[in-house]
Amino acid sequence: LGRNQIYAGLAVNGEIYDFGGQFTYINQQGRWNFGTSVSHIPYQFATYNIVGTTYTYNNDANQAVSIPAIEERYDIIRIFQDQVGLFTSYPFSRITRMEFGGGAAYYSYRVDRYSTIYDAQTGQGLDFRKRHIPNSEYNADPANGGVNLQPFSVFNVNTALVGDNSYFGIAAPLSGFRYRLGAEYDYGTYHYFAPTIDLNKYLRVKPVTFAARFYGYGRFGPQNSLYPLYLGYPFLVRGYESQTFYSNNNVSPTNGFTIDQLSGSRIAVTSFEVRLPFTGPEKLAVIKSKFLFTDLNLFFDAGLAWNAGDKIYFKKDPPVVGQTPVLDVNGNPQVVNGVPLTNPVYGRVPATSAGISLRVNVFGYFILEPYLAYPFNRTDVAKPVFGLGFTPGW
Repeated sequence: LGRNQIYAGLAVNGEIYDFGGQFTYINQQGRWNFGTSVSHIPYQFATYNIVGTTYTYNNDANQAVSIPAIEERYDIIRIFQDQVGLFTSYPFSRITRMEFGGGAAYYSYRVDRYSTIYDAQTGQGLDFRKRHIPNSEYNADPANGGVNLQPFSVFNVNTALVGDNSYFGIAAPLSGFRYRLGAEYDYGTYHYFAPTIDLNKYLRVKPVTFAARFYGYGRFGPQNSLYPLYLGYPFLVRGYESQTFYSNNNVSPTNGFTIDQLSGSRIAVTSFEVRLPFTGPEKLAVIKSKFLFTDLNLFFDAGLAWNAGDKIYFKKDPPVVGQTPVLDVNGNPQVVNGVPLTNPVYGRVPATSAGISLRVNVFGYFILEPYLAYPFNRTDVAKPVFGLGFTPGW
């Protein structure tokens, strides 16, 4: 590697193809390395709720008729992060280094709503709608629990102890270990402390590699309506990408496991993979190829997202821990035939999945990972979920 390095990257996120990119410069001329970066990165999470409403249609006499209805909503919320950063690091050895950094970021939002309308008395599906929701409308909606999607700025200082003696193969590490123990303090519109634990171990038993990891990240401190962390990215827990929840023929979960189980202020993830270099160099891969470099992987993922005070249960189906009233668009309890409607409140459970993936090294520029995953907690899907990632193997 040269002493001065420049990195540029492009990422695609979400069904509507939000484009993000990052530019990084690193100077390695001295023992102290330093650099800077500029980025525009889209993130995504989703919320699920049920609200009371009315549905209007024309009867056989062409007269407008309104009936009580239930609106099942999936709100896909995208956060756009524009960030600049400065960083430096000091290597103690070839394996271990200490990092320090700081930065500033500006965040903005976009909301797209996917709604299914049901007859409140019979449960019959009546309509499906998709539309963009202005932030002002979303913020004023009492069903959102006081969430306020206002643009904001955050500044941070951070440090980390990093270790890495791994050997990279075709699309992921083959042997050795990696770890990162980090701490970050954020201030500005929000103030909170954010620790990171990232532990990875790789055991090479030719022709395969057994890989395991544990990753934890959390925000501690007052955050008010700061956007939550989301487990459903393909580089965390595969099989739970947000678009698979609202594009599955409007099938609702029967066990209470909704997309809300994947969001929180703290997350923990553990994964296990069996990696086989599939096509590529003759000495490494099963099938020799000069152009197509791939790893074939069997995986198991498990992750938990929660907030302070949540009740956590280590089981497949989340248990009911309370009830909350169904509100109409004005914030009043929805009543049908004199009976108030309620929604159950569920405890938090880990999301788990298993499946197969193929990581493809595209001429050394980036890595694609199409996968098929069976999400064990979801009853709204009957078949394995297909997804696509854009990151190297952890």
